[in-house]
Amino acid sequence: MAKHLSTYIIQINWPHALNTPESIYLGKSVVISPEGNTLLKLPANEAGLAVFQLGSADYEWFGLG
Repeated sequence: MAKHLSTYIIQINWPHALNTPESIYLGKSVVISPEGNTLLKLPANEAGLAVFQLGSADYEWFGLG
């Protein structure tokens, strides 16, 4: 989709399910470049905030747990 639209895709996932709080291995948000490359993938099962510059694979993670 990123390649087809020539744009960045930012997919954001909840790290903890609201309706099934016992679920694990959730989260793991991802940023995909217009070329279709995964630039970064955030941690699974961790609530937090990632700060990054669009187009870069570097980010700073601020965990909330």
